Amino acid sequence: MSQLIYGFLLLVFLALSPVRHLLESIMVIHMHMQMPLLVISGFLMAHYFQVRFPSFFRTWNRNGLPGILLFVLIMVYWMIPRTMDEALTMWSVEVFKFISLPFLAGIPLRDSWGKLSSFSKNAVITSFTVMFFGMGWLYLKWPEHCAIIIC
Repeated sequence: MSQLIYGFLLLVFLALSPVRHLLESIMVIHMHMQMPLLVISGFLMAHYFQVRFPSFFRTWNRNGLPGILLFVLIMVYWMIPRTMDEALTMWSVEVFKFISLPFLAGIPLRDSWGKLSSFSKNAVITSFTVMFFGMGWLYLKWPEHCAIIIC
């Protein structure tokens, strides 16, 4: 029960206007602090939902693959630079960020990780490593004039 409280307090703290504006004022902090902390808040709250709704998780996430797939899809969506920018300019996307990262990424991650085989865990870690290197390379090599034309 204390993890639920800590996760909920972290979510409320991150949603406070001064904290939200501070974390979103610099894109690196937005990407590398606020978003992972939102996932961690869901990760902390997950145990409560696992105990409260065991049949749901047992039925829909038996082997961990559906949950980890949902986690991967949400994380890939939030890796797109355009969606991070829209979260700063459109309130509906900001609300979706505060719902999707804790509840559609953090909770499935905690429920799925223990159910996955070591091969699946290594595949998830490897794919995220490759995606992070690819996104970093893209940010470094993408010409600035092309980014202006696309936006």
